[in-house]
Amino acid sequence: MRTMKLLLPLMLIATCLRPALAGESAVIPLQGHLSRTQADRTAGEIERLAAANYRLLLLDLALDSVDDQAGLTLAKAVAAAPEALSIAVLVSRPAPGGAVAIVLRADQSFMLPAARLGPVSPSGLVRQRISAIAGERGIPLSTFRRLLDPQGLSAEDALELGLIQKVCVARAEVFTALAIRPAEAEELRPALPEALRPGAGSPTLEGPFEKVFLIPIDREIDTTLAASVERRVTEAIDAGADLILFEVDSPGGLVSSSMDIGDLIFDCKVKTAMLIFRGAYSGAALVSLAGNVIIMGEGGIIGDCQPIAIGPEGYQVLGEKIQSPLRALFRKYASRNGYPVALAEAMITQEMAVERVTFADGTILFLSPEEIEKREAEHGKSLARKTVVPAGKLFTIHAAEAYEYGFCDEPVKSREDAFERLGIDEGEVTRLGESWAEETSRFLLTIKILLFFGGITALYMELKVPGFGIPGSIALICFALFFSASAIAGISTGLEIVLFMLGVLLILLEIFVIPGFGVAGLGGFALLLVSLYMASEKYPFPTPGRMWGADIPLNWLMEFSVAGVLSIIAIVFVARYLPKTELGRRVILSPAGPAGSQGLTGSGSAITGILAEFVGRRGVAVTDLRPAGRIEVGDEPVDAVTEGSFVERGAAVRVLRAEGNRIVVEEA
Repeated sequence: MRTMKLLLPLMLIATCLRPALAGESAVIPLQGHLSRTQADRTAGEIERLAAANYRLLLLDLALDSVDDQAGLTLAKAVAAAPEALSIAVLVSRPAPGGAVAIVLRADQSFMLPAARLGPVSPSGLVRQRISAIAGERGIPLSTFRRLLDPQGLSAEDALELGLIQKVCVARAEVFTALAIRPAEAEELRPALPEALRPGAGSPTLEGPFEKVFLIPIDREIDTTLAASVERRVTEAIDAGADLILFEVDSPGGLVSSSMDIGDLIFDCKVKTAMLIFRGAYSGAALVSLAGNVIIMGEGGIIGDCQPIAIGPEGYQVLGEKIQSPLRALFRKYASRNGYPVALAEAMITQEMAVERVTFADGTILFLSPEEIEKREAEHGKSLARKTVVPAGKLFTIHAAEAYEYGFCDEPVKSREDAFERLGIDEGEVTRLGESWAEETSRFLLTIKILLFFGGITALYMELKVPGFGIPGSIALICFALFFSASAIAGISTGLEIVLFMLGVLLILLEIFVIPGFGVAGLGGFALLLVSLYMASEKYPFPTPGRMWGADIPLNWLMEFSVAGVLSIIAIVFVARYLPKTELGRRVILSPAGPAGSQGLTGSGSAITGILAEFVGRRGVAVTDLRPAGRIEVGDEPVDAVTEGSFVERGAAVRVLRAEGNRIVVEEA
C-alpha cells in the first residue's frame, strides 16, 4: 500500500512531463514543393487533429521549393490551432520565403545543421506579412533584416538569433527533444481529397504527342461558333490528332450552343486540354470543364455560369427548369474529369452553399450542407467545416484559387510554360481557326432583319412587275444569303429551303391562278414564316436535353415584325412615288405592245403615238393591277399601270393617257 502511494505521484508527474502519449502525437512530412493545395490539405489535417484532441504535431519540412502564399496559408493554420495542440517544426532543407512564416508561428522550431532559413523576398506583400509575424513574436527588426539576406540564415545563426529552439544533428534528436518515441508518433500524409482525385477511368495526358492541334474559342459563343468548333474538331481527328488544345477566352453566350460545344469536347475520342490565360465565363466555364485537363495562366479566371435572359426589366435569372439540366452537365463533366463536383455546381446556382469538410477518417470533401450528413455514414463524423462558397454568391475563381481547389495544376506564367508542361513544341502545333465563310455567316445572321426587310420588299415589288427583273434578283440574293449563312452555322438542314420555296409557289398560285386570296395564299405565307423561323434557330422546337422556352419564337417573331413593318413602309412608298419617277417607269412596266407585235420599238415619241389610240377608251382588266398588269381594250391585250391604286381582274378600266412606252389607266 505504501509502495502504491509513492508510485501514484511519480506516475502523475511522468504523465504531465510527457507531452504526447501513443495515439496523441502525429508527424506530417512535407516534401518537395509546398503548393497551395498541399498547404490547404495540411491546414485541414491540423483542424482534424485538434478536433480529435491530439496534443502534439510535428511538421517535417524537407522542401525543395515553396509557394509563398502556401507558406502564409499554412502559417495561419498553425497560429489558429488551439493551445491544447502543440505544433513543432523541423527544417531539414532550405526554407525560403513563406516557409519562414511557418517556422515563426510554430510553438517549437528545430533545424538540421545543413538547413537554412530564408531568404525572405525584400519587397512585396509576403515580406510585409512575415515582418508582421516577426513583430508579434517580439523579434527585433535588425534580426528580421538578416532574413532578407539572399543566402538566408544558417542553423547556428538562426539559433543564436533566437529564431529556433535547437539545432539537431539528426531527426531522431528532435523526437528526443519532444520526449516522444518515433514509433509512438502517427505519421500522416494528408490524402488528396476525394473531391480533387481524378475520376475513375478518366483519360490522362501522358505523351509524347505527335500531332497536336489548337482550336481557339475566343469570341461570344453562338450557333456559328458551335458549328465551327465541330468542323475543326472533325478536321483534327481526320488528320490523326492525338491531342487537341482549346484556348478559351470567352464571355460565354447561348446556353444551347455552349452545351453543344461542351458535349462535343466531352465525347471527343482524342485527348483534350483547355488553356485559359484570360477569362472563361458563363457558358465558356461549362465548355472548359468538359476537357480532360485545365491549364490556367496566372491571370486566368473561370466561373459564373448562371443562365440569364434579357427581358423588359433587364437581365433576369432563368429558373430551375433551365438550371437543372445545366447542373446535371456540370456534375457529369466534373465527375469524369476529377473536378470538385459541388464547387462546379456552385458556378450555376447562387443559392447553393459549399463547405470544405474534414471527416474522422481524414477524408476532405467539398459538399453542400445537405450532403454532409449522408457522407458521415461513409467517412465518420465531420470534425471540421469551413465555408468555401456562401449562399447568395456564384463561384468564380482566379487561377491560384482554381489550383487550390483542384480544378487545375499550378498556374503557368506564359503560353510557353503551358506547352512546356505538356511536352509540346509550340512551333509544331497546327492552329485551326474560323474560315472566312464562318465569319461571313456570323455577320449575315446579325443583320438578318435587314435581309428579311430587303427580301420581303423586293419580293412584293417583283409580284407587281411583269416578268422577272431587278426586284426579283434582289429578293433572291437576300434570301439566298440568309439561308446560306444559316446552313454554314449548322442551323438550316435543307428542309427550310424546301418549305420556303413551297410557300412562294403557293402565293404565286394564289395571285395568278386561283381567284381571290384564300387557303393557298394563307398557307404559303405560313410556310414562309415557318421556314424563316426554322432557319433562324438551332432548336426552334422543344428538344430533349436542350434549352427551349416560349421566349425563343417570341423573340424571333419580334425581329420578323420589325422587318415586316419596315417592309410595309417601303412598299407604301414604292407604290405611291416610284411610278412617278423615270426609274420607276422603267422598272415597274415594260409593255409588250398590242397583240401580235414583238414589242414596241423606236423612239419614245413614236411609241407614244402608237399607244395614243387607246386614250379615252374603256377596257377590262385581264389580271389584277398591283399597280401593273394587263388589260384588254376591244380585242387588243396591252400592258398597263394604275396611278398606285389596286384594280381586281375583271373590273372595267378607262385609259387616261399614254406616257412614253406605257399607258396609265383607272377603274371605270
